[in-house]
Amino acid sequence: MQTSSSDLNIWHYARSDLAKRLITSINIGLVSSFVLFAPRRIGKTEFLINDLKPLAQENNYFVLYFNFYTDLTLSQSPAILFKNKLRETINNSIFDKIQINEVKLPWCTINLKSNKGIEELDILELISLLSVKLQKKGMKLLILLDEIQELEFNKESQPLVAGLRTALDLNKEIVKVVFTGSSQLGLKKMFQNNKAPFFHFSTSIEFPYFDKDFTDFLAKIYKQITKKTIDQVELYNIFCKLDKITLYIREVLNIYILNPDLSLNDCYEIYNKQLHGNDDNNNKWQNFSDTEKAILLSIANGVTNSFYSDKFAEFSSSKQLEVSRGKIQRALQQLTDNAVITKNEGQIQIIDKDFEDWLKQDN
Repeated sequence: MQTSSSDLNIWHYARSDLAKRLITSINIGLVSSFVLFAPRRIGKTEFLINDLKPLAQENNYFVLYFNFYTDLTLSQSPAILFKNKLRETINNSIFDKIQINEVKLPWCTINLKSNKGIEELDILELISLLSVKLQKKGMKLLILLDEIQELEFNKESQPLVAGLRTALDLNKEIVKVVFTGSSQLGLKKMFQNNKAPFFHFSTSIEFPYFDKDFTDFLAKIYKQITKKTIDQVELYNIFCKLDKITLYIREVLNIYILNPDLSLNDCYEIYNKQLHGNDDNNNKWQNFSDTEKAILLSIANGVTNSFYSDKFAEFSSSKQLEVSRGKIQRALQQLTDNAVITKNEGQIQIIDKDFEDWLKQDN
């Protein structure tokens, strides 16, 4: 069964109030940048694209969206990918009548005719050129940077981060930005530490979870499509069991629609087994030693990064894992060499976020 974009929009439950708050604050000049934190799969990207972007466009903003989590899975570096996105935006058809060969700004001069082409411009020059083009159209720019903390986990991204901070700072009268992230540690390193690249740059907001209003809305759409009613209390209770992850409850409803003879709880059980039955993660898990397992579980659950402490020993014991102090250093080295964990400013992190989520839910 194919699903059209209009079908998907039917299921979208708007966070209109949050979108209005952000755009209003940006419009009146209170702030030029926000950073939104929330775990993955509770609707940050959907909010950016379906709520914030249209409202920004109504307020005369040109909107550029970039997802660092998705785009880092490609072979090219994030710097190249983001620069390509900026070039595509600068060459957008809305600027066809605006031909600029030279730009002179207090912080840079861009001469496209005699000096260099657009493909040679750096981040500062690209954002500055785009700002000038938008100014000529009487518009501003809103950049939506999804999962920005991924740059913190990629050493090759440091020049991009530095250049981006400078470009956004110097062009903040025209360029506004909303960052999102799903790693509190990663965002802290980028926005809160004294030496963080975006220290004192953005106002932080915790992205809200949906409550029963959301599942009541889903029940209403379900009835609209199937002409059948659904138990709203049961639907909300299942949503809570799924940690209020919007993607998960929608998947349960999808199973329910495709299997009308099953109960809603049966569909939840089916999806729960699918969710926690990831063969790749299971196979990966079985190959770790007890010491490695204990370290990974401790990191995933935020128990401790001190693996020689009594707290870690007690935690390992509670998971029925046999750990000896003599094997800890070797286990840490193995996990690092195999690109399972990484260390940033003394904090150890699991690189694969999906695997980390699986660890939290299944062990």
